[in-house]
Amino acid sequence: MGLRDRLRRSRATSRWIQEAEGRIEAAERALMAAAPMAQVRELAELARLALVEAREAGYGDESHLHLRTAQALFLLGRPHEALASAYDAAKARPYDVESRLTHGRVRLALGDVEAARHEFEAVLEEFGGDPEANAGLRASHLAAGRLPLDPADEVEVGADREAGAEFLVATWEQAGAVREQLEALRRGAPDPGLLSLLERVADRRERSRSAGSEE
Repeated sequence: MGLRDRLRRSRATSRWIQEAEGRIEAAERALMAAAPMAQVRELAELARLALVEAREAGYGDESHLHLRTAQALFLLGRPHEALASAYDAAKARPYDVESRLTHGRVRLALGDVEAARHEFEAVLEEFGGDPEANAGLRASHLAAGRLPLDPADEVEVGADREAGAEFLVATWEQAGAVREQLEALRRGAPDPGLLSLLERVADRRERSRSAGSEE
């Protein structure tokens, strides 16, 4: 392959990767804002297709492709499919915050709370304060059925329960398992305040999403 062809391929792969990253970022913003799920899914599918094009065009950073593929599949509501790519990205890029956070979030969506907590804790221990890691750690405590924000708790996770609940419910939404997970928590007889918090956040996000769909 000549220099001109290599430059052309490099430009093509860069364009597809940039498009995928832009779509993923937009889909993530829409998810956290409780936008209609169809909007999140549409953006994520466009990202997934751009990644297919990048791979076919010869993009060579396999670990980066694993990361973006995991994110796109997660946002498409396919966390089981996202897991392998998320794991591969985190394994290949152990010092990349985004890879570790993505793996943690996919694990959390699948109910693997301890593995998720490990990833969020690792980010905080190795890289210092990160808002998403903090929210993810709060969420993993909530998913385990306890309020982690008492000053006596052995893990210092800040003072914002709402952020943890928002992160957890948004993550459950991607697995289509909000009501199922809430019911599982009820059976475990958690702190009443925890259940009330998660139900309130889930109801608010559902109302917001429904209102957005009607506009």
